[in-house]
Amino acid sequence: MTQPPVLLSFSARALDEHAEDQACLHALQYDTLQLEYHDMGLPFLCELPFDAQLGDAIALYATSVTARAASFSAETPVTKHALDTGHQNLILKGQGQSGEYIVQLSLVGRHGMVKNTVEYNAYINNASSMNKSVETKASPSLVASAVKRHTTNLMASLLAIF
Repeated sequence: MTQPPVLLSFSARALDEHAEDQACLHALQYDTLQLEYHDMGLPFLCELPFDAQLGDAIALYATSVTARAASFSAETPVTKHALDTGHQNLILKGQGQSGEYIVQLSLVGRHGMVKNTVEYNAYINNASSMNKSVETKASPSLVASAVKRHTTNLMASLLAIF
């Protein structure tokens, strides 16, 4: 079973502004998203901010509020087609139990600096985690991804101070 992509935006918008795009599930920044994770991942349609350029990257991370070993991520470079349409498709994939997550959408510049970021609350129902046991030992690539994610989050927090 596939679900329509969730429309995420860097700006807070009213519900009536989303009326032109009925093929997406609409997400407002202060709502809790209800997401169903499947083996194919979670589809998202991210509205690009005005300062997006070729060479930038859109990153989407979902981190569990209760477990450090659970995380989902997606990252892709901004393409010319995405700039023309104003939207970038992402498929969020990873591992973790069903539960509450913080979903962070970031626009990362060419030199790795965070240009724009927004966070959403989400409840991810992971049906595939019920069939598999979650390993407590983290792989080296998972650790590297987590370090990169936490460094990006730290930089975003530091930039928010200014």
